[in-house]
Amino acid sequence: LSGPPSGGFSPNITVIRDFLTFAMSAQQYAENQLPELRAELADQQYELVDEGPIKLGIVDAYYRIHTFMSEDNDVELMQLQVYVTRGQEAITITCTHLRYWFEQMQETFWEAIRMFTWGTPRLKKTGESL
Repeated sequence: LSGPPSGGFSPNITVIRDFLTFAMSAQQYAENQLPELRAELADQQYELVDEGPIKLGIVDAYYRIHTFMSEDNDVELMQLQVYVTRGQEAITITCTHLRYWFEQMQETFWEAIRMFTWGTPRLKKTGESL
């Protein structure tokens, strides 16, 4: 999802689904992602701002807020990432905007995250299409 440009950047929300080799909690998954984030964004002044466990409905989750410079180092970006796991499946929701606009968009980002269904999955019956 992408919004209209403001300040030359379009705020956006991405959702990534990852399949794990073994089950882990959302916090464990988030902790495993941090070294990769730091390495990937090392040349872009990566800075961890805040993180911690949260509940989304009945589901345990973990959030992280961080900043880094764009690839061409012309603007500072801020992201909210929310990690959710269920068994061997992990979902990462990433909300990104310019740092100086992020604060006023943060509640909108949280509203979008809360719109996802975080309950028990409905299993497909044999022969039923989704």
